[in-house]
Formats: sequence, C-alpha cells, structure tokens
Amino acid sequence: MPKIGQKLVESLRADPARDYKVFDEEIRGFGLRVFPSGKKSWIFQYRHRGGRGGKTERLVIGDAGAMKAEEARTIARRHLAALDRGENPAEARNAARADLSVVQLIERWIDAGCPRAKPGRIGGAFLKEATAQTYRSGLRHHVVPLIGNVKLGKLARADIERMQRRIARRETAADPVASGKARGRIVLSGGEGIAGRITAYFAAVLTWGVREGLLPHNPAEKVHVIPAKRRERYLSAEEVERLGDALAAAEAQGMSPTFTRAIRLIALTGCRKSEALTLRWQDVDLVAGCLRLPDSKTGAKVIPLTTAARAFLASLPRQVNEHDQPVPWVFPAARGGGHAVGITKAFDRVRRLAGFDDDVSLHTLRHSFASAAVAAGGSLFLVGKVLGHSNAATTERYSHVALDPVHAVAELGGQRIATALAAGEARRRGTASADVVEIRDAKRGRRT
Repeated sequence: MPKIGQKLVESLRADPARDYKVFDEEIRGFGLRVFPSGKKSWIFQYRHRGGRGGKTERLVIGDAGAMKAEEARTIARRHLAALDRGENPAEARNAARADLSVVQLIERWIDAGCPRAKPGRIGGAFLKEATAQTYRSGLRHHVVPLIGNVKLGKLARADIERMQRRIARRETAADPVASGKARGRIVLSGGEGIAGRITAYFAAVLTWGVREGLLPHNPAEKVHVIPAKRRERYLSAEEVERLGDALAAAEAQGMSPTFTRAIRLIALTGCRKSEALTLRWQDVDLVAGCLRLPDSKTGAKVIPLTTAARAFLASLPRQVNEHDQPVPWVFPAARGGGHAVGITKAFDRVRRLAGFDDDVSLHTLRHSFASAAVAAGGSLFLVGKVLGHSNAATTERYSHVALDPVHAVAELGGQRIATALAAGEARRRGTASADVVEIRDAKRGRRT
C-alpha cells in the first residue's frame, strides 16, 4: 500500500458488510480504518512487549473527516518514536479513557455502525438497521438519562443493577417522543421487560468497548438481567374464525385493504411484520411457491407458501403510481413511494373487533401459524426452518404443542387398554358385559 495521503482517503469507499483497514508503507503501524457507515478514523496499531502480554494495541488518532492526513502522520510518527524508546503509547490513552463517560462510549458505538457484541453471529458483524434503531433509542432514552455522565473508570456492577431497577420502576417513562424513523413516535413505558432488554443492550455495548480497548473489563458481566417473559399465546381455531370476521368487518368500516391484506399474509405464512410490510413483488415466486427475501432479521431467507397463501398473493392487485409505473411493494403506503407503515395500530382495531384481549398482537399470528404446523405433526426443526429461526432454542417454545398428536394417539391406545382391563375385571366378578373389546396379539394374531 502506498503512502496514505488526502487523495487516497477521499477515494476509499465504505463496505456495508464490514469495516476494513489500510496501512501506510512509510510509517509502521499507521493506517486508516473505514467503517460501514462511511466514517473513517486514523489509527496507529502496534505490539508492545511490556504491556498486555504482547497483544496488539490500537490507538485512534482522530476522525479522518476532521483531521487531515499530514496532521495524523505527525501524531503517528510521535507514537512510533515513543515505541522505539521502549515506551507504550497507550498508557497516556488509557489514563484518558478512564475519563470517558458512558454517553461517550454509547455514541462511539453508534458512530462505529452499531457492531454486534459477537460479530460471528448469523446476520453479519453489525446489527440490522431496525434492530440498531431499537438499541439506539433504548440506550439514549433510558441509559443516558440515568448513568450517562458516569465515567467508565468508575462504572461498577452496582451502577448497572441500580439503573435496571430504576427502569423497572418506570423512572424513565415519558410521553411519546420522536422515534428517529421517517415516521412515527415511540412511547417510553419502562417496566421489568424493558429494563431487562435495555440492560442487555448496554452490556453488549460494554462488550464492544472491551474489545476496542476502551475499558479493561465489562462491569455488566455478573449483572442478573431481568429475563424476558415469553408470550405463549396462540389463537385457537375458533379465534382464527373470529379474526377472519373482524378483518371483514374492519374493511366494511373503512380500514385500508392494504392493512387487512398484510395481516392475512402474516397469518397464512407466519412471517414477521417487517418481512410482510417490506415485501416486494420481485421477491414473490408463485411458480416455485415461495417468498425469496434478500434480507430479514436473520439474513436472506426463503419462506415457503402454502396453497392458500399462494392463491391469496395471486389475487392481490398490482398497483401503479401516478406515472403508471408499477409499484414495487406488495403493500404500498397510501402516500409517497414507500411501503405501508402503521399496521400495529390497524391490528389493534381488528383485535378489538374480534373481542381479543391486549395479550394478542401481530406476533401472536406468527406463534399461531407455528403451533398449528407443530400440532399437525411438523417437527420442531422443520418448523424452525419455515419461520427462519437462527437458534433452535427459539423453536423449543412450541415443544409442548408437538405433544398434541402424540397425546391423541396415546388417548386412543389408553382407552382401548382401559376398556379391556375393565372387561377382564368384570368377567372375574361374573359381571361381563357386551362392551368387551377383543384385542389381538400383534405378533401372533392370537385372541386374548
């Protein structure tokens, strides 16, 4: 790699899938780190035998957007000279990092593109944008107000546990605020469920901070995170009928067919809300009977379509815009060129029409699809594949449903044995009845 100058800096383009580094040929260890977000940072990377077991150290010299190449090169030369004298250039940095606050750590994590705590997980090294938005919102609206000014050098497990308790007590609850998305607002409700999730988000940021050398250890490692309460709510066959009636009633009352159609697709396929709303016609393969999603929560996936789902999609109209050009979305927005939004509010109206309590959500339809497939005899492994679960443990919540057909078979056999036992006892007492059941030996054909 040639000398890193300003022209080279400006020519480097971001890779949306990962960050990468470019090193200078003149100054040993001097380089540029390019993040997926497009941000570029000057770095100095080296090994120091006297510190951290000879592991690689990395110093961030500055933001390449604010610091010119020559200025960064001057600082890198100074670091290299210190290294040649046997000094560790990171010592001064580590002293300064003890002064770094929680809010500064969070903002650095956001600037870095919201990296995953474990980069090797399915879905890449960075959070999906929808998930990243949830993290950013939770951290900024719950963590920062409570412990944002705490210095990393003084951050302790007790601080994090206290923060979790305060969120659980709804001390950070607030009126609806801007969500940061193109449209919509969010409600900061707090509570135990939110507290556990926010604490887990913050622990992931701290793990990244340790990996980046911003703090020596993760103070959240031994924190007891409030576990999430899994919703085991599924719709019965009778409730699914009520849902169908409610969808028809909602349309009759003026609800946009776009919403009722999207709800039907979720019920018929078990897909996630975001997968349904962002579905494009180019991703619908009616010939092969599947949806080919280029991206989802767990990466690219294929959703098989049942006969009913295929017929439903084939019946949907393909809309055109004001220029008579085809709209790419299966469920387009009423205004603008994007996909539909606001389906949660629409479903709440449908839920009330169906007479369901507020424990029924759009995600309940996904659970209902899965439980129906498992109850029909589908294996947990295959149902997990249909739903796109990246972790088999996620599908385990349906394990009790998998016993339903087994119970039915056991009931038939048990009833037969019980009848025969009762008949034998009746004969012994001399009170045999006409209800005696004949059982054949399966191997010898012998009557008993």
